[in-house]
Amino acid sequence: MNPSEDPNDRLIDSLLREQARGKPDEVLLGAIASKLQAAPKTKSPRRNLDFFWPAMAAAVVLLAAGGMLWNAFEKPDEEAGRRVAAPGPDPEKSPEKAGGTLPVAAPGGEKIAVQEVETPVGIEPEIAGTGDAKPVLDQESGGAMDDPVLALNALRYVRDESTMWYVQFGLESGGSWAPRFTGLTPWQERLQNRVPATHMIEPGDVFFQDGPMAGRFKYLGIVGRDVTSPRTGLTQKVKFAQYEDLKPNKKGERYESQYGLPDAQLEARAYHDRTAVMEFQGEEFKVEEWTRFTLPPGGEGQEFFLNQVSPERIVVEFMGADGKAVFREIGKK
Repeated sequence: MNPSEDPNDRLIDSLLREQARGKPDEVLLGAIASKLQAAPKTKSPRRNLDFFWPAMAAAVVLLAAGGMLWNAFEKPDEEAGRRVAAPGPDPEKSPEKAGGTLPVAAPGGEKIAVQEVETPVGIEPEIAGTGDAKPVLDQESGGAMDDPVLALNALRYVRDESTMWYVQFGLESGGSWAPRFTGLTPWQERLQNRVPATHMIEPGDVFFQDGPMAGRFKYLGIVGRDVTSPRTGLTQKVKFAQYEDLKPNKKGERYESQYGLPDAQLEARAYHDRTAVMEFQGEEFKVEEWTRFTLPPGGEGQEFFLNQVSPERIVVEFMGADGKAVFREIGKK
């Protein structure tokens, strides 16, 4: 007989196909019974036994193999007390923990690399514990910050570099004036200047002609005012020379010099040309009081006005969204 026509072979082939389709064991057992009943009967009992025992042996082998495969892919679930399908590779040993690329099995067994996503430069997450966001730079505009509040959050006040000065009364005659100038730079350099008595100035004249503070002031005139001495308690009329600042950032600012002011009081009455040294994104730059600047410095970003400078703090002014001036105080760090 041709083997392909042998009923035993056909039965085994049929059972193998059922097993490949993943039918449960009870279904396979039912299939075996039905196949046995449907097997062609012959007149020879020996012929029927020859068909029966190979079929039973094939079924036992298939069921045993299926059980071993199932146990190989099962893993105890200790928390639920049941058996579940085993997971994939140990996540603690995954290449992702090493900061590299993640190998992913592609169809056919070939591996492809998935690159980790990096945070764009200049974009930083929220600062933990404060709820404040770090300043976010606009990379396309060269680092400019559209939000003035965020820009000022990145600004640091480093120190005050100021020149202290005072115009002493000097000589006066009939409204003509010959003042003297004294000053001290941030580097402790002393500044001196004077108007000669032979060239006394009149109201409306600009002084000094050369040297420190040349062309800086305009003389306005002499006024008298009652002054009470804190030491003696006596009140007397004292002359004050008045003059105006011509420096662009202080133009129109008025000062006065008191006649007979003791040298010991000069520092208490002195004026200051203040400059703030600030830092933005690691870069130091200087801005004079009452002048405008941008962030980043020297760029075309948000514009600010340095309203006030002192050794302890600065006050920065900018225009709010409603068109009104907003003031921000920044202490020295």
